[in-house]
Amino acid sequence: MADERIMQGQQKIWSEMGRIMYFLAVGSFLLKCLAMHKSLEDCIVEFLIIVGVPVYHLIRSWQLKLSFRTTNDEKGRRSRIRALAFRLAVVAVIFAVYLLQEPQKDWREVLVYVLSFLAAFQACQMLMVFIERKRADKLEEEYDDEQG
Repeated sequence: MADERIMQGQQKIWSEMGRIMYFLAVGSFLLKCLAMHKSLEDCIVEFLIIVGVPVYHLIRSWQLKLSFRTTNDEKGRRSRIRALAFRLAVVAVIFAVYLLQEPQKDWREVLVYVLSFLAAFQACQMLMVFIERKRADKLEEEYDDEQG
């Protein structure tokens, strides 16, 4: 039987490797779309990874009755603000690169598309945070009832 520390070490390595592979897929997707001007059909594997991994994570955490909500709401709020600022910076860079590569395109059209995508993404994330908060409270009550 393997030692608990060894098993945790293996799980951590697999987790880190999965995270690295996820970010490589994001990088590959951006490189193909921005630098190589590939269509979405050419990036379907990366797209499926980018969309599928968070969905799998969400479903699996629900199955295992896990909640990843932080207990410190102020810290979580600051983290979400930093994430939004990072996304806005990425959008600005993508917007600038696209306009430099396609100067004949109308910048308003591109900006509306990118900002609407970001707004939809942010709205989905806010919804998921709300759902996760409610779910964490419910799980906490359930565990308290089991112990009490």
